[in-house]
Amino acid sequence: MAHVNTESVVIRHAVADDIDALRYLAALDSARALMGDVLVAESNGIVRAAYSIDEQRAIADPFLPTAALVTLLETRAAPLREAPPKRNRGPSAVVRALPARPLGALPPQHPAPATPSRLPRGGCGRRFPSSTSCGAGRTSPSA
Repeated sequence: MAHVNTESVVIRHAVADDIDALRYLAALDSARALMGDVLVAESNGIVRAAYSIDEQRAIADPFLPTAALVTLLETRAAPLREAPPKRNRGPSAVVRALPARPLGALPPQHPAPATPSRLPRGGCGRRFPSSTSCGAGRTSPSA
C-alpha cells in the first residue's frame, strides 16, 4: 500500500517573527543567514526551508528530505525576482552604502542665487567683495 503524506506545506514571505527560525535553519545548514526578500516553506507550522529572492540562495534542514521544498521555493521565487517591486523598500543600495554624516554635522549651506535685485551696483554678479578682478578691494558697492 502506498504511503500518503498528510503534511501541509505553506510557501510564504518571511516575517519578523521568523528570524529565530531562519537563524536556526542557517546554523543547521552550516550557512550564512539569508538576506533581502525571503520565502519560507513551512510544514506543520515549522520552517523547513527558506530561499532568498535577492541572493538566489536556499537554506534547508539537512536532517529531513527538503529537496522538494527547495524546488518549490525556487519555482515560486522566479516570477517574484523578475517582477518589478510593488512597494518602496527604502533607500537605494547606493544611498545605503554612503557613509553616515558625523553626529551634528549639517549639510553644506549654499547661498541663494543672486537675482537682479540683489546684484551690487558694480554689476559684477558677486554678492560679497573679494580680492579677485571684479570689485577687488572694495568693501561697499560703488554708487
